[in-house]
Amino acid sequence: GEVDRLRAAAAALALEMLGLGLEVDPRPLAPHVTVARAGRRGERREPPWPARLALAAGRLFTVREWVLYRSRLGPDGPRYEALFRAPLGRS
Repeated sequence: GEVDRLRAAAAALALEMLGLGLEVDPRPLAPHVTVARAGRRGERREPPWPARLALAAGRLFTVREWVLYRSRLGPDGPRYEALFRAPLGRS
């Protein structure tokens, strides 16, 4: 299915990266979406989005591109920088 296609794309990308002398994470791909991060120093806050996520449960959606981000943690929280974007589509 679609996850198999994603894993195949990730494997091809890893080979290209190795060919360029770049490091590759040896762990198997685990497709995911980050929806929260732990707070600082044990801080625990209830996020505002669980009810909205529950409304979306079971719905299908189309992913049209993937984006490689760099996250930098700072005193005001994480900052994200898009390093690379690639369209996804049927081939």
